[in-house]
Amino acid sequence: MRTTPFTAEHEELRASIRRFVTDELAPRAQHWEEQEWIDDDVFRRFGELGLLGLSVPVEDGGQGGDYWSTVVLAEELARAGSGSLAMAIAVQTDMATPPIREFGTAQQRRDYLVPALTGEKVAAIAITEPDAGSDVRGVRTRAHRDGDGWVIDGSKTYITNGVRADFVTMVVRTADATAEDPWGGLSLFLVDTDLPGFEVASKLDKVGMRASDTALLHLDGVRVPGDALLGELHQGFKQIMWQLQGERLIAAIGSVASAQVLYEQALTYTRQREAFGRHLADFQVTQHKLADLATRISTVRALVYETCDEWNRGAYPTERIAMCKLASAQLGFDVADEVLQLHGGYGYSEEFTVARAWRDARLNRIGGGADEVQREIVARHLAARAGARQAVPVPDGASAPALELFSPEHDALRDSARAFIARELAPHVEAWERAGEFPREVFRTVGSAGFLGLRFGPEVGGSGPDLRAQAVWVEELSRCLSGGLAADLGATTDLAGTYLDNAGTEEQRQRFLPALLSGERIGALAITEPGAGSDVAGITTRARRDGDGWVLDGAKVFITNGPWADHLVVAAKVSPEDGAPDTGPHAQLTLFVVDGDSPGLSRRRLKMLGWRTSHTGELTFEGVRVEDDRRLGEVGSGFAHITTAFAWERLVLALGAVAAAERTLELTLGYGREREAFGRPIGSFQVWRHRFADLATRIEAARALTYQGLRLLVAAEQGQPVEQAEVIRTVAMAKLVT
Repeated sequence: MRTTPFTAEHEELRASIRRFVTDELAPRAQHWEEQEWIDDDVFRRFGELGLLGLSVPVEDGGQGGDYWSTVVLAEELARAGSGSLAMAIAVQTDMATPPIREFGTAQQRRDYLVPALTGEKVAAIAITEPDAGSDVRGVRTRAHRDGDGWVIDGSKTYITNGVRADFVTMVVRTADATAEDPWGGLSLFLVDTDLPGFEVASKLDKVGMRASDTALLHLDGVRVPGDALLGELHQGFKQIMWQLQGERLIAAIGSVASAQVLYEQALTYTRQREAFGRHLADFQVTQHKLADLATRISTVRALVYETCDEWNRGAYPTERIAMCKLASAQLGFDVADEVLQLHGGYGYSEEFTVARAWRDARLNRIGGGADEVQREIVARHLAARAGARQAVPVPDGASAPALELFSPEHDALRDSARAFIARELAPHVEAWERAGEFPREVFRTVGSAGFLGLRFGPEVGGSGPDLRAQAVWVEELSRCLSGGLAADLGATTDLAGTYLDNAGTEEQRQRFLPALLSGERIGALAITEPGAGSDVAGITTRARRDGDGWVLDGAKVFITNGPWADHLVVAAKVSPEDGAPDTGPHAQLTLFVVDGDSPGLSRRRLKMLGWRTSHTGELTFEGVRVEDDRRLGEVGSGFAHITTAFAWERLVLALGAVAAAERTLELTLGYGREREAFGRPIGSFQVWRHRFADLATRIEAARALTYQGLRLLVAAEQGQPVEQAEVIRTVAMAKLVT
């Protein structure tokens, strides 16, 4: 399974672009900022290196690469330290020229696209007008027929590359909109900037992107030939909406990449800068702030990468792109603001590049469609699909996804699991929640249907091993919105079962797992103690040798399934005298299987704030004896098994949280359609719609990161080389963000 969309060829391209950025671009960024102009030779240099057409077919003058090549370019340009440069190049590659390739004639491609790819001609895209920004329908610049050509009158503003452009891909009104077609009457034209009547009225002064030449354009009787029409007459709205998807996606890629660069700068600075006698990075508040930034960056990047994968395959994921644009633009500015804060006075000084990045980042929440426009797009899609997630269709013959995860068999399993839950569990959830209890028989019902054995092999009664199948079950079960039910069922398989499978001998696996997977017996994992939660080194439960067995003493708390489990996997410390490799707290941790009815074990169910149906309890071990064949793994191996299993445990929690959040959103959207206030459904109010667009975006991004963690675990299970640190980091981030 692939865990990254980038191939070896992509990484070679990345290394080449990074050398170019480091050697030729970054050293000039400050000069461009000061002169408020990017040197004219830059476009030609990009063209010489073949960087202006990485994803354009060879027959059209490009390099013939996939969209991931464009992603590499956008990510590496963020390291030049100039948002102006990245934007200028993105206009050339992903905004002004794609409509020519998509809708243009062969002659238009030769006259405009090819010289744009070589850098001989600089392109601009002109949509916005003084009275029409995100609302494209408000365009007033008009073209009227004049013989075999057209005459254009009007104004365009905030046009990137507008001062230096050789031609402009322009949205122009060619007919009035009608009630039947309010988006009609718009067309695209290719307008040469040296035509009579075309004027750069002014180079605009801006808060950020100061090296970018952003122009106000006036067109007064500009005559263009008939073949300047790009695509079909009056179809400009559809064409520009297509164009905007690529524009928004490339902007999202750049925003995330810029956030990553700023994060790296903050990491370096805080490790060097001292205050109050120690480095800033040594303060816990700094560490947590950096952790939060890294988590947000990884989360949005995961969403962007999944969307790029769909775009690369020829899909048209409008909603996902709007989510990417919204999330990445907010991320970019928030990270810039936090990094500026970490730099203190130096961040506010123009001597550091942080101030420039802060100014540049603000534009992304406006350009290409403001945050509010992206929310409205997401809200419309949410309403159309009633919140339920839908696959984005891809064209026939599309390439395989670079980030494939679930197979058709997994999709069929999802349908089966959803039907089973709707039939056997969902009808009873409300009553169980009111009672704070569900019957033990549920384990047998779920087990007999095969849903407790999805991640285990057939030799112990499972149908796997398949982590992805188990992930599907976790998601579907969580949609019941009974956290206690999901926790108890999961504690048997995802906790106790996982430890038995990973740490147990073959005899132990055969002895315990079949009954757990069938639901005949219930399992629990007992690690947490009154004085030791996340810090497992603080465990005080002891196991001492007693003849050919062990005696356990201590206490455990918050143990899911603890009060009614048949088998408990218990973490205890063993002294060096009894075989621990050394005196270190981690080296003493050892795992044991303790039966729930063992003499000396007392159990009490706890009343919890949430998870009312969960059998969460407190355990006390007073001289509880277990035989040595109940020890899992070697003495002292417990910590290694715990850290390994933690990744799956945390991922399960993340999977469940995302699925439950999505189901809650679906139900709330339904409520919004039915509940009325002030004479209309409350779901029709824009404040409501935008709030839930934000929630849907957060859910989708969190799912993307969680799925990346799942890919890493599946790849590791398949024997692929995966860095354990990357697994731990990604899963921890998924747990945090969900």
